[in-house]
Amino acid sequence: MSRGYFQHGGITFPGILYSPRGLEAARDFPVEDDDVFNVTYQKSGRGSGCGPWGPPKG
Repeated sequence: MSRGYFQHGGITFPGILYSPRGLEAARDFPVEDDDVFNVTYQKSGRGSGCGPWGPPKG
């Protein structure tokens, strides 16, 4: 996995979180009319300790 950035569909993505293969798989994922998606946002700030940034220091 690259730690740089790459372009996909005219959008720049961070290589540490995304891959071209993963984005292609998401685009080609089969969706049915009765499917339900639960879309959320990560808690703001660093307090959650999630992601590649790790837990807060201090």
